[in-house]
Amino acid sequence: MILTVQIQSLLLSFVYGFIYAFLFNLNYKYLFCKKMINRILLNLFFNLDIFLFYFFLLKKINHGIVHVYFLICLVLGFALGNKLTKKFRKVL
Repeated sequence: MILTVQIQSLLLSFVYGFIYAFLFNLNYKYLFCKKMINRILLNLFFNLDIFLFYFFLLKKINHGIVHVYFLICLVLGFALGNKLTKKFRKVL
């Protein structure tokens, strides 16, 4: 894989992890509601939509090739984004 494509994929993974953390904190009260069936369905559809869109974007950039360091960048972006956007839970 070409170096520029790898850098684009790493940046996409990091930014997408940040966006995922923001959306997670925005939908926090819906993801942890009281009814068990609603919680399961909301978690399933939320995460499925998020990761399908992530793989769709990866397919556009590098033909859908996933490396471990892309996933590590995604987790790092989520951790940083979660730390910065956790205050949305209290506001909403």
